[in-house]
Amino acid sequence: QWWLGCSGMGVAPNNSNKVVLANMGSVYNTQNAGTTWEQAYVNHADQNLMGFPTPKYKPYRGIGIENTTNWYVTWTDQDNIFISLTDIGSVRSTDGGTYWSFNNFNYNTMYRVVKHPTDGTLYGCTSNIHDMYGSNYLQDSRIDNSGYSDGELMFSSDTGYSWTTLHDFNRPVYWIAIDPNDPNKMYASVVNHAQGLGGIYITSDLQNGASSTWNKLPDPPRTEGHPAVIVPLNDGKVVCTFSARMTEYSDVPAGKFTTSSGVFIYDPGLNSWADVTQMNTMAWYCNDITVDPNDPTQSTWYVGVASGWGGDGFGDGSPNDQGGLFKTINRGQTWAKLAGCFGTFTGGGGAFSCTFDPSDPNTLYISSTVEGLFVSHDINVATPAISPVTNFQFGSPLRILFNPYNQNEMWVTTFGNGIHVGNLISTAEQENDLDNSVLIFPNPAAGECQIKFASGSDFKILTVLDIMGRKIQTSVLRKNQMSLTLNTAELCEGIYFLKLDDTLVKKLVVSR
Repeated sequence: QWWLGCSGMGVAPNNSNKVVLANMGSVYNTQNAGTTWEQAYVNHADQNLMGFPTPKYKPYRGIGIENTTNWYVTWTDQDNIFISLTDIGSVRSTDGGTYWSFNNFNYNTMYRVVKHPTDGTLYGCTSNIHDMYGSNYLQDSRIDNSGYSDGELMFSSDTGYSWTTLHDFNRPVYWIAIDPNDPNKMYASVVNHAQGLGGIYITSDLQNGASSTWNKLPDPPRTEGHPAVIVPLNDGKVVCTFSARMTEYSDVPAGKFTTSSGVFIYDPGLNSWADVTQMNTMAWYCNDITVDPNDPTQSTWYVGVASGWGGDGFGDGSPNDQGGLFKTINRGQTWAKLAGCFGTFTGGGGAFSCTFDPSDPNTLYISSTVEGLFVSHDINVATPAISPVTNFQFGSPLRILFNPYNQNEMWVTTFGNGIHVGNLISTAEQENDLDNSVLIFPNPAAGECQIKFASGSDFKILTVLDIMGRKIQTSVLRKNQMSLTLNTAELCEGIYFLKLDDTLVKKLVVSR
């Protein structure tokens, strides 16, 4: 199999018995010069006994070595989380994200999973063509004329453990969306150009499951079967992006990006599409579209655009360096480029997606194509300031999603570096609240620490949270209680936060 073999090996300089071996899927180590080997890609305490069958669907804790594409995060509830992935299909957690396991799913890639708003059924779009609309998955030979050119819609009624065919398109399915006005209406992006099967499909009887009927909408103008993100609007119209298509990929002569990408609005009353693309910048390589959740008219949209390259072999380099983040406040009648190459991004860069902070309508997080995560805290002004999130340490984030059960928790999917989770409540903000009235010592703590209340506590509950916002310990406080001894012996090393009733007050470091 392609991911086996050896792509790297290191021998400890002071002990030749210790060797680390890496391939394109895993990392292994030996402590005895190769007599026995162990995995080194999940928590050591979770590994299975040598010489015994590996149990199927067992949950494990990762250690940060996650080297495939992460497309989407879906919460069924606060404990059940589903991740859509390339190469390994998907993984799921039943404890809020600590342990992860595989599930009964056999496609290479799950691109997106959505939860039905009324009955909780999960719907997923799949394919054996992976990394769709990545730099080398834009051509017909890779997408349409391959033995892997299949895909279908699937559904799960058990929080993502088992999956059943809803509709087999026999072609890759990249995106799905449920109509906000009709939970039985779903749209799907099916990808295909060579055989003329690609486009936006619709069903109005989703409740019929595998018996549901799917019909292809008319093709938007200029498009060549590469639909991307679909957003059904509250007024019944639908806005979507079509992504890039490229003629056969080569360096000499260079492949050509076709002008088949852009932003399009479907009017169901007219059964037709309007092309609202800014042609000289967005017609080659659009990615995600985000409808501003703070605009009640749903007229404000943001579109991530990547840069093309190579021209057409005849000196036309039009797609080059056109990438950036584009905004409209009038449903595509006019566009403004908020961030672009040789401004926010370097040449050849661009944007993939963006997401608003649900607690702040002025804050927008932006995933670039190659330069990491960016943020603007004044996105609604004419010329917003956009700056890198410097403690996000990977160049190719994909999508930013907020935990619906903890909106201070931001999850970022990546193109090859697992899921990154950030807490939006900064240390400075946490320590400023009630800073003079609550003292912790020692801090860092080992076995225990003392918490002192300057003038007695009027709070009822003290809660210890881990860095992901999960409750670890709780203590009931008496009225006017002056101090509390907190047992930290059973806590893992790391950073925790203390919360009095609903107010975060202090950071606690546990160190051995």
